Amino acid sequence: MGGSRYIRTYWIAVILLMLLAPDAVHAHKPLQTSAPATRSHPIVVSDHQVSRAAYTQLTRPREVDYYRFTARTGEEIFSSMLIPRLKRLHGFSPTFALIGPGLPNKTAGIPVEDFLDIKDDEGINVALYEGEKPKVFFEPFTQTRYWRKQELRAVAPSSGEYYFAVFDHTGNSGKYVFCIGEKEHWKIRDIVAMPRIWWQTRMFAEEKISTYFIVGGLGLLMVAVVYLVGSRLKHR
Repeated sequence: MGGSRYIRTYWIAVILLMLLAPDAVHAHKPLQTSAPATRSHPIVVSDHQVSRAAYTQLTRPREVDYYRFTARTGEEIFSSMLIPRLKRLHGFSPTFALIGPGLPNKTAGIPVEDFLDIKDDEGINVALYEGEKPKVFFEPFTQTRYWRKQELRAVAPSSGEYYFAVFDHTGNSGKYVFCIGEKEHWKIRDIVAMPRIWWQTRMFAEEKISTYFIVGGLGLLMVAVVYLVGSRLKHR
């Protein structure tokens, strides 16, 4: 009985989140970033065209996070960088690069060999932020804000394994959101995980106090809904 009540309450929370944030299915699906992100043990992206985001950080100077994916000849590859809108990260603009077979070398004047592990048969496209005042991006599902930085579009010249590498050639460190792909593709398990995604993203963006207030309000609302539904069923 208690288990069924928990399941019912959980689904009420999911439905309430979807009603309060109708753009939920347009949010980025989070990538799992708890594992190492080295060249030899990169974060694996199963489908680079599906919209995903890595909510993570560079913790020390000269650190590099690698993301590996497979692309076929002629496929478009898209990626972009967001930075949480936090005062301490105002000047943080990590660089990222696309590494893969047949790519033309576009290094943006950065000595990439000092930072990245590049094989002899690989080319590299570097995406460097060079703006002065980035635009603010508001993500409606999680109600969080980010600075838009650089993006990269490329066409895979040949089929094979590609890598994205995120680093900061100036030696800075901090939080970042690295977005890959543009196609929205949410499965049932992703819908079920929405409350967790919402919570973790807001914690990442350091919206803790407002999150506690929202969760408290939703909790009271769910209790009221469960009580009203239970009362009606009891009096039938």
